[in-house]
Amino acid sequence: MSDLIGKDPLDVLEERNVKFHLREAWNSFNKLSEQHPDDRDEFRLSLHRLQHLMGMRELRRTNPSEWPCMVIYRRTKEDLASMKEMESKSE
Repeated sequence: MSDLIGKDPLDVLEERNVKFHLREAWNSFNKLSEQHPDDRDEFRLSLHRLQHLMGMRELRRTNPSEWPCMVIYRRTKEDLASMKEMESKSE
């Protein structure tokens, strides 16, 4: 659990949960009978896209200076007003 140091432990645990369920989805999908020859490839490519998103979350969390992001949904109206005020002062 050393990857929890200095990070939101709930996010890390939920990300692990998501990755577990992605693996389970792939394993379960492979047990289904084939209905169309492209289904497995399309599912695999979609799963890779989801894995990419999960990997980007980990990169941003572990290397925020190299992979910055702005979390807009956590900002309050006061934060946004303050940002607008600072922008207008810099013009």
